[in-house]
Amino acid sequence: MRKSIYVSCTILVALMVFFSGCGKIGQKSPAETVKAFYMAANGAKYSEGKKYVTAEAFCWFGDIQVMMDHVSRNGKIKKIEILKEEIRGEGAKVEFILHFEKDKEKESLDLIKEDGVWKINDCIL
Repeated sequence: MRKSIYVSCTILVALMVFFSGCGKIGQKSPAETVKAFYMAANGAKYSEGKKYVTAEAFCWFGDIQVMMDHVSRNGKIKKIEILKEEIRGEGAKVEFILHFEKDKEKESLDLIKEDGVWKINDCIL
């Protein structure tokens, strides 16, 4: 009897540990979110890129395609270099450099956690 309780408890604890980590599978860090957005923009994957931004991030562009083409210079990003990632509670700031064919731009974006997922919440120009 004791042995079966011990085995049952061991299995229960193992399942709890396994399933507690499952919620984090596939979730991106703020820096990974920024990279994923810009790579989607660079590849003209508008519906994919849209899932990485809040409605406030559209600012005065209003159109995801226009915004993504603008920030990627119509697919000219060669590399995204993350410089710094700061997380404070449900907010984050990512500093990075966008490397283009002939030049580079230093940028920073603010992100927030929405429903447990990091999203860009900054006016993307």
